[in-house]
Amino acid sequence: MIRYWADHQDSFTFAGNVYTPLRMLWTGLQTSVGMPTSGSTVALSNVANQVVHYLNEIDPSGMAVILQLLHIDLLSSLTKFKEGSFKILSTRADMTAAVFTLGRELGKNRLPRRMILADEMQ
Repeated sequence: MIRYWADHQDSFTFAGNVYTPLRMLWTGLQTSVGMPTSGSTVALSNVANQVVHYLNEIDPSGMAVILQLLHIDLLSSLTKFKEGSFKILSTRADMTAAVFTLGRELGKNRLPRRMILADEMQ
């Protein structure tokens, strides 16, 4: 079950999908030049019990999440936008909000091939 939520006051359509307005806060969204590894946290408002109801229906652990930064005034002509792919590592919720901790799964094909020293990273 795919959901499209946007931190915007009105719903809108982009790439054939209707984005439902939902207040959210993103923290820790970062990437590196060679290999993005950091995770982030996304807090979604639980207005009308929408998010917690979703969490009660489905366990999203391990599900893929795509965070997109879109310019609302350029949706009709937008061809390139900032996007990050993550997996849901954990969730927690209460009556006011649901917080999703997002990260990347590192496997043997994604790890560096040699030791990288701290002074090389500066």
